[in-house]
Amino acid sequence: MNYVLWALLAMGCYSFAFLFMKIALQDLPAFTVMPIAVGTLAVGATTVAALFGEWSVPSATS
Repeated sequence: MNYVLWALLAMGCYSFAFLFMKIALQDLPAFTVMPIAVGTLAVGATTVAALFGEWSVPSATS
C-alpha cells in the first residue's frame, strides 16, 4: 500500500507544476526554464531513491 501514498503525493505535486511553470515563464525564456525543471526533477528523484534504499549504481562489468 506504500505505493498508493507515493502516487497520491506525486499527483498533488504534479497539480502545482503548471502553476510554477506559468510563474517561471513570465520572466524567463522557455529554453532556460525547461533545463532547470528537468534538473530539479532528476535531483529530486535521485534523492528520494537514495533515501529509501532503492538507488544502486550499476556495475560496469555486469
